[in-house]
Parts: sequence; C-alpha cells; structure tokens
Amino acid sequence: MKRLPVFLLVAMLLSGSLGLGSLRAGDENEGRPSLPAIFQEQIRAAGRDFVYLIGSPLRFRPLTFLQLSGLVFLEAGMVYHVDGKADEEFALEGSHTLLYPAEQLADIGGLYDRLRPEKVTIGVIALTGTAGLMLNDARLIETARLAFESSLATGLITIGLKGLFGRSRPYVANDPLDFHFFKFSKKGAFRSFPSGHTSGAFALATVFSLQYPRWWVRTAAYGIATGVALQRMEDRMHWASDVVFGAVVGSWVAHQLVEASHPRPSGKRVRAYLQPGLVSVAIHF
Repeated sequence: MKRLPVFLLVAMLLSGSLGLGSLRAGDENEGRPSLPAIFQEQIRAAGRDFVYLIGSPLRFRPLTFLQLSGLVFLEAGMVYHVDGKADEEFALEGSHTLLYPAEQLADIGGLYDRLRPEKVTIGVIALTGTAGLMLNDARLIETARLAFESSLATGLITIGLKGLFGRSRPYVANDPLDFHFFKFSKKGAFRSFPSGHTSGAFALATVFSLQYPRWWVRTAAYGIATGVALQRMEDRMHWASDVVFGAVVGSWVAHQLVEASHPRPSGKRVRAYLQPGLVSVAIHF
C-alpha cells in the first residue's frame, strides 16, 4: 500500500500528455514507424543531445557567468551561515509549526528513498516510453529519451562533484565546513555535496515540466522533487547547500538536453557542414 501514492503521482504526470501530445488511435497503424526505426532515431537524437550538452560551456554568455558567480556566492553563504542552523532546526528539532508543510513534503521524499531512486527513475522512464510506443505518441517517446539522458548525465556529473568536494554528511561531522577536497573517497560518509537524490529528482521534474508545460504538471513534478530534497535534509544525509546545488545541477542538465531537442531560433547562426570531399559554411537567419 505504501507504493500506491508514487504510482498515482506518476500516472498524474503521464496523463498530462493525453491532449498535449499528438495521440493516434490504435487502428491508425498505416505509416507508423517500426520499433527498430524508432530506437535508431532515438539513439541518433541522444548522440546529438550529448554533443550539445558537452559543448554547453562554449555557449556561455556574460549573463551565464554572472549567474554562476551568484550561485557560488549563494552556496558559500549557505555553507557558512545557513547549513548548520538549518540542520539544527529542521533535522534535529523539527517541531516548529512553520516546518509542518516541509515535513509533509519530506514524507513523499521518504517514500522515494525507500523505493530506491534508481528503481523509481527506471520505472518512470519505462512507463513513459511504453506509453509512447503504445499510443504512438512521439512526444512521450522523446520525453522518455530525455529523462534517460538527463538522469544519466546528471548522475555522472554528481558523482564527479561528490569525489571532488569530499564533504562530510551531517550525521558524520556536525560541521558544515568539513570538506576533503580531491580525495575522491568511495565512502558514502564523505560524499555529501551535492545531493544525488535531489539532482536526479530535479532532472526528471524539469524534463516533464518542459515537455508538458502545464501548471499542474510542474506543481506535481517539482513538488515531488522538493520533497526528496527536504527528506535528505530531515534524515541528516545532506546539508541545505547540498540539496540546493543538486537541484541546480539536475535542472540545468535537463534544460540543456531539452533545448538540444527543441532549439530556439536566436537570430543569425553560422553552421559548418562536413561531407566527403566538401566543407561548407552556411549562415542562417
């Protein structure tokens, strides 16, 4: 019975595609691409998406660097002035009336943790992709691919950052300044920053929110992701700055990959085209 709410929430997210996507009736099989053709196209699209993601730093604008600077200052401020107090009042005490909504959201995150994040992620992707194939809905199929890409890329980035920073979890050292840089320890006790649960949850939430931009889809998706973040703090597995940075990582990766699949026109563009024996440059307006 404990699993029922999760599947209800997933079903609610997926149901948003019924009327948002271009659904076809089951009898309309004429012109429907074969399963191998669908997989081949998704693999090619995934390759393009990852190339786009890897090249993202080359497209940073002055505003991007300003935002990154703001994030660094925010995180530093949280480490020095917020993390310890948040851990004490929310995780250790947690009895204030104002914290009641956060505690309720954290219960959702607790269910996510008990089911295991990787199982929930695989289940959501599989359910989305299967629904897309059965309904012949290209957007659902694309959403499943983007969810897989975002989860994979976010996971790899998060693992690298955890080893790089080597931060102690709250239950290990009651000191938010306890970092072990460049240690790349395999011990989970020293892999607090950033939160992997949170980054993965926000990656999925962002994909669904961008693919199906309806207020209730966004509310459900980000509500669940926020619950995951709060649960990690409540269980003293992460500091507040860990979950904030994890949310930023997951959201950013998902934004980049969705943008790769839905490029927005930005005025004049210069592209190079490579063909056997021919190199050409085209300017698009």
